[in-house]
Amino acid sequence: MLKKLLNRTKNKNTKKDFNQEVYDSYLNNDSLKSSLSRLKRLGVEVSTVIDVGASNGCWSAVAQTYYSKAKYLLLEAQSEHEKQLQEFSQKNDNVNYVIAAASNSDGTIEFDCTDLWGGLAITNEKDSNSLCKQVKSTRIDTCVKNLNLNGPYLIKLDTHGHELKILEGAGELLRDCNLIIIETYNYKINNEALKFHETCYEMEKLGFHCVDISDITYRKKDDTLWQMDLYFVPNRLGFSKYNEFE
Repeated sequence: MLKKLLNRTKNKNTKKDFNQEVYDSYLNNDSLKSSLSRLKRLGVEVSTVIDVGASNGCWSAVAQTYYSKAKYLLLEAQSEHEKQLQEFSQKNDNVNYVIAAASNSDGTIEFDCTDLWGGLAITNEKDSNSLCKQVKSTRIDTCVKNLNLNGPYLIKLDTHGHELKILEGAGELLRDCNLIIIETYNYKINNEALKFHETCYEMEKLGFHCVDISDITYRKKDDTLWQMDLYFVPNRLGFSKYNEFE
């Protein structure tokens, strides 16, 4: 999600504060704005937002426009972002952050730090490289319990293929989760990653139905479909029960 915004803003005036510039780019993105606005209008309630792969907090800053009364938990594996996350949390009483990679266990995990804006937790040794390092790992369930954060929840995953492991570590939370937003791909970007249709299949098995799509991106090499953000709600909300257009 964030990497797309960096590409959009790299040619703009660099004198602006970086955090503000990326925030402005998010805010002016009609696709993201439309999706969040539409889901709130449909009555999708959220008391806690869990932003996984939070980078410097710019995605949560925009989500606050729509879910201003919610509590926010930002999870980010790369400590280089901590200063900006700390500043963001100090300006917002409803924000907490944890420097750790979300996964299916509490401990440590290998993390690919090649790209500051696109890191990846590694569980397949074929994806490992010389720039990988050990970082703290945590289950979302553990963080939510420690911080006493209540549902219903929104989970945003910008995690480049580690989604199933993260959701495995959020098993308790999923029972009271109203919205999951996942950055997905049309190509197998690493050995662990799912393509977008495989993500939909796995989410259906968990009881979640895709209700929206945003931020469609085409790759530079050949202008074919590269990635998108998919929005999933639980079947218990009832949207998947109605199969007519009108």
